[in-house]
Amino acid sequence: MADAIAEEERGVPISVEKTTLFERLTQEDRANLEEIAAAFKTTVEKKGLRGALIVVGGILEKPLPRKDIDVRAILETGQKRENYESYLGFAKGKFAIMREVINGIVQASGAIVSEVIEPTMDEEHQNTAILKHEGSITLSRGNGTPIEFMNTTGTSLNEHIAGEGRPFCILVSN
Repeated sequence: MADAIAEEERGVPISVEKTTLFERLTQEDRANLEEIAAAFKTTVEKKGLRGALIVVGGILEKPLPRKDIDVRAILETGQKRENYESYLGFAKGKFAIMREVINGIVQASGAIVSEVIEPTMDEEHQNTAILKHEGSITLSRGNGTPIEFMNTTGTSLNEHIAGEGRPFCILVSN
C-alpha cells in the first residue's frame, strides 16, 4: 500500500485489478457489472467503435455501500473538439453516442434507465466552454447498486488514464 501512496503522490495513475474491485462488491453488483460490461463491449463493436468502461470514484476508495457505482464510458468516436462550435456542442455530440450505447446495454441486459443528466453549461459563467456537467446516464438493475455512466470528452483510453488522478479499474476495453 505504501507503494500505491507513493505513486499517487507522484501523480502516477493507480490502476486497480478487476479482482480487487470485485472482492469489494456484493455478488449481485459483480454480476450486474459483468453483464453490463459484456453488453457494452458487444454494443460498441456492433457500432464499429472502440471503447472502454473504467470504474472510478468512491466504490474503489471509500466505505461501502455507496449510492452508485461511477463508470467512465470512454468512446473512441473519431470526434474532435475542433469539429464543434463549442465545448458544450462537443460534449452533447459525445453524449448522444453514449446514449445509443446505453440503449444497446439496456436491451441486452434488462437494466432500466433511472436518471439522465444532459451536458449543461455552467450558468454562472455563461460560457459554452465551461460545463457544469458533461452528462451521465444511470442504470438500475434488480436490487443492485445503480451504475452511473459518465460521459467523457477525451479521445482515447490512454488519454483518459494519463489524466486520471484517483484509483481506477478498467472493467472492459476493446
